[in-house]
Amino acid sequence: MVKCNLFLIFGYRDLEIFTADYEQHWKYRIKGEIPKRRIKKLEAISLLLEKDHSVLDLGCGDGAGLEIIKKHDITPQLYGIDISKQAVEECKKRGIEAKQGDVTDIDFIERLTNFDYIILADVIEHTPNPEEILVALKDKFTRGIIISLPNTGFIQHRVRLLMGKFPMQWDIFPGKHLRFWTYRDFLWWSDKLGFEVKKFIPVIGIWLLKKIWPNLFCEVMIFLLIRKNKTPGG
Repeated sequence: MVKCNLFLIFGYRDLEIFTADYEQHWKYRIKGEIPKRRIKKLEAISLLLEKDHSVLDLGCGDGAGLEIIKKHDITPQLYGIDISKQAVEECKKRGIEAKQGDVTDIDFIERLTNFDYIILADVIEHTPNPEEILVALKDKFTRGIIISLPNTGFIQHRVRLLMGKFPMQWDIFPGKHLRFWTYRDFLWWSDKLGFEVKKFIPVIGIWLLKKIWPNLFCEVMIFLLIRKNKTPGG
């Protein structure tokens, strides 16, 4: 099935003019049911986790991802950190242990204790210093870092560029995403930072083709990274 959104090729969303205030962001997001698209992505992340290992979700938002892991009985050792007070309160309503913290604050990251898995689900594209964040997290995990992010090389974004319009990867305000990667860009980038891609899951895009040619046909990418020359747990 083709999963290209024609509106996101030809149209524009309403222009909301405000800064990247994540209290406002989560006020918008925390309402009604979780979109099926988001659930699909969070379910895929849970597949990369081994049982009974500690998990830290950095930029955990409303805790929906950790709640899915909890429901699958993968591990009871679940922790979340988010910059939004409102999102942290929503986590606690879901029975998730969470606290406020800024993932872009390297001093904060360096004070973190170690975890088996660290999740950065749709986080690094919102940050001005993703290289610093990844380097600071290098010694904070034993099994891997799981990163999900959009693929700017996805075919609908390429077609939009051909029409003279920048890829639309925002739903609330245009400044949400500060950094952009294609599949190939991310492979190069993570390698230069000293990581190895252990597993890759193409989640959303064009059926079958997203697995064969992810750089063009995968819309959402999920990577399990380990340190170079290290095996999980090593």
